[in-house]
Amino acid sequence: MTDEELAKQIKQHSSSEAVQELHKRHSPLIASMAKKYSAEVHGSGVSVNDFMDDSMFLIYKASDNYDPEKKTKFTTHLANTTRFHCLNTLNSERKHLSLISDNALDIAATYVHDNYYEGKLLKENSEYLQSIIEDLPDDTLKQVIQKRYFDKDEKNQPFEKIASSLGISTQWAIVLHNQAIKYIKKSLTKQD
Repeated sequence: MTDEELAKQIKQHSSSEAVQELHKRHSPLIASMAKKYSAEVHGSGVSVNDFMDDSMFLIYKASDNYDPEKKTKFTTHLANTTRFHCLNTLNSERKHLSLISDNALDIAATYVHDNYYEGKLLKENSEYLQSIIEDLPDDTLKQVIQKRYFDKDEKNQPFEKIASSLGISTQWAIVLHNQAIKYIKKSLTKQD
């Protein structure tokens, strides 16, 4: 049976055998993506096992919302479902962090540690980071970062919501976010 046929069985009959077969076929894909995303947040408490614990659920979820009419291979759909699950898991684990991103946080933490004496207030560090954000070369970059990390009503806004509010695609919001992070990292390292 093809992946698409197994997905159809899961969707129509909740076939546990089909879930197990797809799991057997695609657990290396899920493990590979889990390793990629857990490596990005080493030390944050998220591990490959956290992602792998959800692998059967991911296969069921991907099968349940798979639409063969879209002419997408099931493997591609499963990979996207897994990627979004990993990103959502990471975001929920990072909620306690209110700065920019893992890489920028590392650089910012190093900069703050190396350049500020212990008594400096977090407010001053935040103001410094805000000044770098204000220097971003494009207003849309600023808006993406502000909405993602500094919105008073909702911190850690999903990219879909940011994109919708700015009238751009989700993918473009992610691209702009990554460009802004790169600029911020560069600005932080220039100061060293």
